[in-house]
Amino acid sequence: MDWKESRRLRAWTLDQQGWRLCDIAEFFGVTKGAVSQWLSAARQHGPEGLLARPLPGAVPKLSAEQKQLLPEFLCHGAEAYGFIAPAR
Repeated sequence: MDWKESRRLRAWTLDQQGWRLCDIAEFFGVTKGAVSQWLSAARQHGPEGLLARPLPGAVPKLSAEQKQLLPEFLCHGAEAYGFIAPAR
């Protein structure tokens, strides 16, 4: 668990103990909007909603098989594939 998850879970605990949203925000040095989003996620999904989720990111352009071929292609150098080496 990283520090951001710990902070969100602690905010949820403080909310359950009756702390006001603005007091939680001040305690953590974040905006009331941030705390509101955390608590909303916790109300909808339980404390698990406060845990980090991996970001989807871009779809890889190379397949696993293509990635395995890279070292072989790279060892021949760019010139072997029609690229001109820069003048030195």
